[in-house]
Amino acid sequence: MGEGGLVSFQVEKIVIKEYLKKLKFSIKNEQLTFGEYDKFNINILNDIINQEKSRNVFIHLGGNVLFILSIIVSAIVQYLKNMRDPNNHLLNFISEGDVIEIEGARAKFVGIEDDKIILQYSDLTSRLPLKFSYKLRKYNGNAKTLSKYPVKKSTRRNVTKNIISEIFDIDITTMSSIIKYSTLIVAPKNIIYEMVKNIRVSDDENSYEFTSLFPCAYYGSVERMDNFRGNAINSEPILKFTSKISTARDIIQVNKDIKNLIILGEDIYKNNLSDLEWILKRKSVDNVIIILDWSNVSSIQYMLGGEEKYNVFAWSEEALLSNINLSNYLDIRNTTSAYIIEQKKVINYFLNRNVDLLRVDDDEKISGTIRDIRKTLNELAKTNADSDDKNQFIKISYGLLSIFEKLPVPLKYLEKAIDEKKLVALHPRRALAELRILAGRLLEYTWTSNYKSKVDFILSKLEYIREQIQDFNPKWAEFIKEIRAIQYKSHLVLVPKAYYAEAIYVCFREKGLQHNIKILPVSKYTKDAFYDEILLVGVYDDKKFNAFNNCYAMNEKYLAYPIEAKHFLWARKMNDKLIKEIEKVNSLVKYEETAVTYEPDIVLDKETENEVNELVELESIIDSIIRSETIYEFEQERNVSRIKCIRCAVFETGERAYFTRYFKPNVIDRDSENIIEKNVEDLKPGDELVFVRNEHDMEKDIILDIIDRLMMNRDFKDKYDNILYLSRIWKEKLRDYLESTGFNEEYISRQLAAYNCSRDAATIATWIRSNKIIGPLEKNVYKALASITNDSFMIKNWVKIHEACSIIRKLHTRLKKYLASSIIKSVVGVNAEDNSEFRIIREIVGELSELAQIVQVESIFELEKEIPAYMANKLIEM
Repeated sequence: MGEGGLVSFQVEKIVIKEYLKKLKFSIKNEQLTFGEYDKFNINILNDIINQEKSRNVFIHLGGNVLFILSIIVSAIVQYLKNMRDPNNHLLNFISEGDVIEIEGARAKFVGIEDDKIILQYSDLTSRLPLKFSYKLRKYNGNAKTLSKYPVKKSTRRNVTKNIISEIFDIDITTMSSIIKYSTLIVAPKNIIYEMVKNIRVSDDENSYEFTSLFPCAYYGSVERMDNFRGNAINSEPILKFTSKISTARDIIQVNKDIKNLIILGEDIYKNNLSDLEWILKRKSVDNVIIILDWSNVSSIQYMLGGEEKYNVFAWSEEALLSNINLSNYLDIRNTTSAYIIEQKKVINYFLNRNVDLLRVDDDEKISGTIRDIRKTLNELAKTNADSDDKNQFIKISYGLLSIFEKLPVPLKYLEKAIDEKKLVALHPRRALAELRILAGRLLEYTWTSNYKSKVDFILSKLEYIREQIQDFNPKWAEFIKEIRAIQYKSHLVLVPKAYYAEAIYVCFREKGLQHNIKILPVSKYTKDAFYDEILLVGVYDDKKFNAFNNCYAMNEKYLAYPIEAKHFLWARKMNDKLIKEIEKVNSLVKYEETAVTYEPDIVLDKETENEVNELVELESIIDSIIRSETIYEFEQERNVSRIKCIRCAVFETGERAYFTRYFKPNVIDRDSENIIEKNVEDLKPGDELVFVRNEHDMEKDIILDIIDRLMMNRDFKDKYDNILYLSRIWKEKLRDYLESTGFNEEYISRQLAAYNCSRDAATIATWIRSNKIIGPLEKNVYKALASITNDSFMIKNWVKIHEACSIIRKLHTRLKKYLASSIIKSVVGVNAEDNSEFRIIREIVGELSELAQIVQVESIFELEKEIPAYMANKLIEM
């Protein structure tokens, strides 16, 4: 419509580096001063987004600056592509009667006559010359009324369009007004919000929030979208953010106008490669950029060997030396931004870091025995005599062997801590007792003498190692020597699981050793601090922590028996091989003219290769045993109500849990001494989950259990009885409404949207089915539900219901905080802080930590299966 008088031009490649000099960017009030390295990255991002079709892997060293740049570059380039596309002119997208926005006023579009745009205001009709059509914007807001015709010239304008036209020397009258094409960015939610909400853009005169210039929105699901501040007229977001690759797939499936996809980190997709593959094959998506850092690049092997052809941009040592004047760039003087300083430190650590072995000489007493047990376990696993007892014997033996190999303190301290309930882990003494029972049952069968000898050998050798390290651990001398050397430096000790850390602390206390040692399970490691040294104990597996490419420690040392040292060197060799494979396809270097002298290939003997292969094979067998047990459980249950689970978690103590999609397990956060709720998809090995210790109702949420117990107290009941009733009645009313009308959650979702209370059907289903959901935060949702259900009680009391939900939500928060503190402080032998508010809890319920059963996730895997409903979201003993 209305093509006459419109100026069109050819959309061309957009180069922004030089123009960016006219703008200043800051984050958290700290100016981002871009140096040579950053400008190089701007060019790469710019070139990629200008491609017609490309798939790219961008490997950097760490920090958030590259992510910030990807946000800025993609927003500007995507905006320019929209504004410079004549097909995106507003007049091609509106019809008679549509509301538009012009310089802050709302008017109705009537049509075009004689090269004039006819606009209807609330008080008059105006005729705007067609050449000023660039001032129009489509209005997507909620206001129902039109504005009066502005008598005075409005100071409000399309700030973004004005800035872009000035910076890029574009005639503003030629710029379109519709955002049709957008970029989708997938990253951890906390990082998205930290970056996007805090970026500001300045020109010579003014400073603006980034999101007021470039409309941005976060998508919890394809149906649930939250605009970032600044998008007053609800324009189509030019940058769309989400934190799940599955949600990204859903968005792309319904929106063919997403032209670029940026993914931050392999954790986003590594457990969901099928969704990534689907997106990569999508013709509507022009360019994909996967941003990785060197400490987390294991998935690149999948990419280099796949069907898709990737362009690889990797900041390797040679790429840095060949392209950047590092002496200038690494100078942090006059650098005010913490993000830029972090990036420069990361590069410096990357170029100068050391990774070494701390070898423990045990005369092969422990190391050799571990090797022999592992080999025999493999042989036993391959025998034809399959049984549940055999599988249990192998699984428990392997778990014990892992503890014996990795623990750096005498075993008695671990056993003491378990006996005193300071931690939850496989108890070596009890595990050996169980193995003897299993061995006895196994040897009752008519197996061959060879089979019997293997079972006897494994059991006797495990007992031998326990005896050897019970009071003296060969690792202890090297461990304590290194601890004394680093405790006054910036340091960190990484261990495989939380109970190793607790065992070490118990040992220090028992021996009366003063220390200020920071010990973390590897699953809790985050790149939020730099260290002079990280001491690795039983950690070298790049699935959890890549010791060879970590850029946040100047020195890393791995405490190792001879057998562990061989595995460490093997892992290093594989890492070196991967880096060389990346360099061969690295667009930032000329591989043939390498400026970097690589270390000679690590040469390992055939025996070492066999040992490593045996370990990999045994781990695969253990995983298969766990999965086969799971499938067997499901197949045994008939004629019971079933529900779909999405994850199976296996815990250190042998129990497991099957989690449904909308269940949110309670997880201990020891740093903040709190209990947090996690999405099932976000659970990781090492997480400590809290279940209620209630023999009558193991499914029950522990906070709800505490509240039920508190309700037995008259004073508490008098205070909270009616409040609890009001906080729960809205769910009952909603359930009753659905049952009586036959409507479903999708219908409620559409009705809520009509009241400007958008919620997707899945969220509403969670409201109804989950006792853990207290209620929506927003007051207007309760008002809308009252109107939708037309329930007289809801209509009269929706304000009180909202207030009651707020009170109960605060009560839950206080109980979680107190429970976590009680649990954690009971573990370390310190009484939890007391106050008058919670003294009643101890009097009524008893010691809170006694209610809790804490289990640590050993492994978790996807398992989309229908299971008996009674097995869902609870601890199951195996």
